[in-house]
Amino acid sequence: MSTPVLVDIDNNGDVDAVIHVTYFFEDEDVPNPQVDPTTLDHYLATAVVCLNLVTGEVRWVRVLGISKKSDPYPTYGLSTPLVVDADESKSLEIYVTSTNGRVDRLNSDGSLAKNWPVYMGPITASPAAEDVTGDGTLDICVGDIEGKVACFDQTGKRIWIRHVVGGVTDRVSFGDVNSDQEMEVVFSTSAGFVYAVHGANGSDIAKFPIVTGGSITAPTLVIQLSTMLSKGLHVVVPAHDGNVYFVDAVTGCIETIDIDEPSSTLVLADDLTNSGYINLIVTTVKGGVYVFQTSAPYSNLNTWPSEVKGLNGFTAGSNHVGVFIADAFRKEVNLRGEYFFLPVTVMDQRLSKGSYLVQVFIGSRVRVYRGILSGSMTHRLKVRAPLERMRGLLTVQVTLPNGQVFTDVVAVAFNLHFLETVKYTLVVPFLLMCFGLFFIHKRHEVYMS
Repeated sequence: MSTPVLVDIDNNGDVDAVIHVTYFFEDEDVPNPQVDPTTLDHYLATAVVCLNLVTGEVRWVRVLGISKKSDPYPTYGLSTPLVVDADESKSLEIYVTSTNGRVDRLNSDGSLAKNWPVYMGPITASPAAEDVTGDGTLDICVGDIEGKVACFDQTGKRIWIRHVVGGVTDRVSFGDVNSDQEMEVVFSTSAGFVYAVHGANGSDIAKFPIVTGGSITAPTLVIQLSTMLSKGLHVVVPAHDGNVYFVDAVTGCIETIDIDEPSSTLVLADDLTNSGYINLIVTTVKGGVYVFQTSAPYSNLNTWPSEVKGLNGFTAGSNHVGVFIADAFRKEVNLRGEYFFLPVTVMDQRLSKGSYLVQVFIGSRVRVYRGILSGSMTHRLKVRAPLERMRGLLTVQVTLPNGQVFTDVVAVAFNLHFLETVKYTLVVPFLLMCFGLFFIHKRHEVYMS
């Protein structure tokens, strides 16, 4: 009932699947014959399961709760696990929410962390992480369907809680939406309100909240839709009145596009048409897919290609942190030789900058570069090329000490046109030999007088 996360949870080199599951019981699940099997159908349980995808073994299972289906708030596991290293201990943590209002933190071995869980109202939203207070450490923010949004630090201490109009059914987003050099938390509610609040204390920023004409159950997109040099970001969200709302977070101006269909999914942003501009992709509950082109120039820092960016990204990148590969590699590129140089720019506008773990992958798991870099600048990486002729996706992955991951992906080819040079090694010597024989033949010709 939730989306799994693929990650090397214990840094042993194997890919693991971290899954938030809900168990339903049947007759064959009864080990004790004295237990009435018909009563088991009334119960359900939620747990987090870790699978090693290389060996297929179950690494561990952590049961979080059990309840009756008839309870006012039964325990379903609907959240996508959030995997970060909020305490920067070099060991990843897992955060999940349950519909009984429980927010859990698990260690990488499946054990429960100290001072967790914490409790709110019933939660259907996944947790999200960002440094909202500006102290250099990640905070965990989540909303519930009773109309409360709260942020906690990595120890489980509540930073603030905010009561809003309507329930928050999906995760929150982050971004410096008004260019005040501070992080804001952005979310929408089932009552049709769009909120942007100060990350430090949960109070509303100027021009918010915004009232729309329908219920909102989708996550909120935070993006730069004007020129990259302009101040402020835009908030984009679809509502169940059939409109997509565009809010300028600085001026509060609202524009709408009428698609005449309700939508419950995040509006995605990428250059889908290869036009050099950002496209917005909207899907609807009736199966419609709409693509709108904007006037915002394409930048990998300004894209949002999936509901979660990479492993754990929930923050607008245009004025925060990100990575992008040089534009020359975005065209059709054929790389030759054993090594090639890859220009990669790390952009970090945080006040507290540090080192970055940079890795380059070919395909999904072939790592061809790994190094520790420092400095928000362009780095020229010497990368080993694959040994075989192939096409593939080249992924640059930047990991911060807190476990946040930022990526950029381009399509490249390796040594595909190598045989074109081989034919010249055969033809050129033959032509030179023919020219030499012709020249020698001309020198030894005998002319009759």
